[in-house]
Amino acid sequence: LPQRCLFSSDAPYGEPYLYRELVEFVSPSKEIADMALGENAGNYYIFELQHFLFSYGLKLIDKKDYSMYHERIL
Repeated sequence: LPQRCLFSSDAPYGEPYLYRELVEFVSPSKEIADMALGENAGNYYIFELQHFLFSYGLKLIDKKDYSMYHERIL
């Protein structure tokens, strides 16, 4: 179930920082908190982008390939 959770604040209303702290406090581990606070959303958007690019016959570079490319630039 942690793979299906997304964090959302009610910005500009409420207290986003406190909500984030609450997610971190109630999560059984840092990994699960990180998933809910951003990793899951990032994975979802990457999936959607890959699907969009595939429909045009294009391919998104792999995370591993990207990190190697990024290291070569720096």
